[in-house]
Amino acid sequence: PHEVRKRIGFLPENPPLYTDMSVVDYLRFAGELRGMSANGLKKRMPDVLEITDLTDVSTDMIGTLSHGYRQRVGVAQAIIHQPKFLILDEPTRGLDPVQIVEMRNLIHDLKQNHTVLISSHILTEISQTCDRLLILGKGALLGAGSESDLSSAKGEIRQITVTVKGGKDAITKALEKVDGVTKVGEPSEQGGGLAFSLSTSKDCRADVSRAVVDAKLDLLKLDYARSELENTFIRLVGGADASN
Repeated sequence: PHEVRKRIGFLPENPPLYTDMSVVDYLRFAGELRGMSANGLKKRMPDVLEITDLTDVSTDMIGTLSHGYRQRVGVAQAIIHQPKFLILDEPTRGLDPVQIVEMRNLIHDLKQNHTVLISSHILTEISQTCDRLLILGKGALLGAGSESDLSSAKGEIRQITVTVKGGKDAITKALEKVDGVTKVGEPSEQGGGLAFSLSTSKDCRADVSRAVVDAKLDLLKLDYARSELENTFIRLVGGADASN
């Protein structure tokens, strides 16, 4: 077990930080727990501080740091011993937009030297940071592969929102003729037009835009109602819940 732990780095959802220690003292302590020698820690410390952008606060007490910097300290303790496998549990939890981008960039950098496993329910972050996805539900593996592999699975239903300026009946008629549109929802007024939610069996946004223009209507907005990954997650996990 000790040999296995030497090869694993772990950042839990709530990092196990000692707030009355300085950053560098805490990282030295974390390295010693992993069996690192004093000489090994001396060589490794500058690199870890630079990777996690903690050099300027290395002598500060952890208790005085912002939440974003504390997350970075949590990442630093997870990589201090140069593990091959790195597990991050909700790494962007509680971060502001700027800190989220910084953490995302840090994760991309870590991917160069570690195999990184991220556990999260924030699907936008998963979509922007992960190359391969595993979807779990009820303790079972429900799907595995790239985002495109999962979203192109048979039976996937996409949701498209389209906002058009014009009469309801004319817009509905034009949208119902589009190949791939399986249902046209009731519209709501939005941005000077009518916003329709479309259920589709494929990505037919280009066909929808052409149909609106060909019908002499004004297209104001066109986008997915939900991300493809969110649709995939709901389809797989919802199916597991229904079967249980």
